[in-house]
Amino acid sequence: MRRAGSPRSAAGIFASNLTGEGRSDASQRASVRDASWLRDALGRELHDPYALYEAERAAGEVNR
Repeated sequence: MRRAGSPRSAAGIFASNLTGEGRSDASQRASVRDASWLRDALGRELHDPYALYEAERAAGEVNR
């Protein structure tokens, strides 16, 4: 049974844990987690999945 004032979703539960008052702290900046960040975190180059798919598709057409 859900208590009054408690979060209704997983996102709400996560947000309720962000500050001691049960709300997100809007004064904090979010971390940038883009392709550059992921490349640096993994320590390797990232490939464009659409380019890889297109290359595979084209190779399949040539081999028919």
